Amino acid sequence: MNKYEKAFNHLREHASFDTVDEMIDIKELVEKAIPKKPLLAFADGVTVDGSIVRRTALVCPSCQSLLIEGQKYCHSCGQKPGGLKMKNFEKYEKEIKEIVNQNKPIAVVNNKPCVCEGKCTGCKFDKSKGDMRGCIVKAFEWLYEEYKEPIKLSRLEFELLKCLKGEKLEYLARDKCKVYVHAYGTKPQKGNLGWFTEIRDCCCMSLFSNCFKFIKWEDEEPYKIQDILDNCEVVEDGEA
Repeated sequence: MNKYEKAFNHLREHASFDTVDEMIDIKELVEKAIPKKPLLAFADGVTVDGSIVRRTALVCPSCQSLLIEGQKYCHSCGQKPGGLKMKNFEKYEKEIKEIVNQNKPIAVVNNKPCVCEGKCTGCKFDKSKGDMRGCIVKAFEWLYEEYKEPIKLSRLEFELLKCLKGEKLEYLARDKCKVYVHAYGTKPQKGNLGWFTEIRDCCCMSLFSNCFKFIKWEDEEPYKIQDILDNCEVVEDGEA
């Protein structure tokens, strides 16, 4: 029983309703506030040249109206949808179909699916990273993970992160003055002016104040360096 149902049951036991219909109406509101997994359906889409194509779409589990990513409630019935965020298999549907049609196993290199060529180096499923499960299991897990837009790094930033990992530094966060990024060996806690750890395993990266602009003081959590490396795109000099 979730918090909405508990609240309704408490209200039903300790409050009085004027009519049964009134109680039913409130129960209906409670049910619509409980996130429900959208249904997968097919919808007709029109390309730029006017061709009609079939595409997958998510619809409301209560009234089957079309749902839009980011929509908090169904515009037709008010049902709160859950799990609308795009998965990797949705983002890379075309690439995955091409790999499957070749009857080849899937690898993920630079956060994009490709044909596995038997070279583990650089692949997300590389067992040297410590996860000894089979590649097929990890591939299915990755396919159903939420798609995350890759973080764009310069070559300098990418090499810096690898050096920091080599020095047993695991987290990055920016202080309140919004100038310096600090690296930490253990997960830091956010204070009034900056981030801190109990054992003070911190390194101020004052020489690289122009790096890692995506890290903000407003962040609620520090960035884990390995997470950045696992979901980054290295942009070489001259690339947009």
